[in-house]
Amino acid sequence: MSRTAPPRELWCHAYEVIGALAHLADAAPHDTRHLQAVGRHVAELAHHLLTHQDTVDV
Repeated sequence: MSRTAPPRELWCHAYEVIGALAHLADAAPHDTRHLQAVGRHVAELAHHLLTHQDTVDV
């Protein structure tokens, strides 16, 4: 069986984005710059996950 295994760099990116999302609860609701920055990080991660092509046999 073959499935995609993200490299360490991708996992690190995912954990950074998860941390940023977790801290959104502490952000001021009117801080649109912070909200938009986190949104861009989420979008970048989504793009990387959707386009990741490395495969390994499991």
